[in-house]
Amino acid sequence: MASIQELVYNLEEGVLRNFLVKLALVLMTVGIVSWIGFSEFNGLRTQEAMDLAQQARQIATGQGLTTQLIRPLALWQLRSQFGNNAPEVGKFPETLTPPLYPTILAGLFRLGEISGKARMSVSADSIKAMRVYPPDYIILGLNLVCIVLAVWAVYLWAAGQFDFGSGILAAVFFIGSTLLWDQAVAGGSGCLLVALYAWAGYFFYRGLAGEDDPESENSSGGFWFGLAGFTIGLAPLVQMIHLWPALALVGSGMVLFQRGRVGLLLGFVIPIGFFIGWLGHI
Repeated sequence: MASIQELVYNLEEGVLRNFLVKLALVLMTVGIVSWIGFSEFNGLRTQEAMDLAQQARQIATGQGLTTQLIRPLALWQLRSQFGNNAPEVGKFPETLTPPLYPTILAGLFRLGEISGKARMSVSADSIKAMRVYPPDYIILGLNLVCIVLAVWAVYLWAAGQFDFGSGILAAVFFIGSTLLWDQAVAGGSGCLLVALYAWAGYFFYRGLAGEDDPESENSSGGFWFGLAGFTIGLAPLVQMIHLWPALALVGSGMVLFQRGRVGLLLGFVIPIGFFIGWLGHI
């Protein structure tokens, strides 16, 4: 049976203290996510979020990656390629938004439709008493899950690279970001990007940990670099402009890293291959 001294030590410095601090962090994260998410959310707030939502509804209803918002640039793209044989307005392809985020959202919309909890079609009587369009809560839920995943990655990264206290402090400061919560309640793909970059950073840290120890033959280093390359390669499939920082990061890694280059490149090539295929399709 543990003595009082052992219990006091565990409470102040040992395993029990770590467990209680982690539990407090989890409860704080869940509490803030729930409170801000459901008290501040009153529907999608930006044109980008609404556009992505309608693209997801098009996919969920079996119409593919098409859009009801036809931009002049997209119209010029289609007419320059197909001339008078351009697709009709009702089946106009989306050419400016990469497919990953709308596809994820479409799958969640289908689950909401099948379960009956968040139907995409609502009656006129339901609209009168409706404060928020039901599928919008799915978008909110996805953003909040992305925030929780990002907090977890930030904690693991800081705790591994420094110490337990640094991990807790980094997670707390991350949770306190106003811009992050603004993105969450506004809708859009920003929170997914934050989660991808956070996990890519953690995977890079795990891969670099082996390089810092020249005597260690870290056979798993290539695996972590591969995960980092794959994760950062998903960013252009969410927003096209993130192709450039992804290329810069992977290019720098190929030059600077001593080991793990093959894993980094292979992991990056897989999502970028889908990205290039999507570009070629449009």
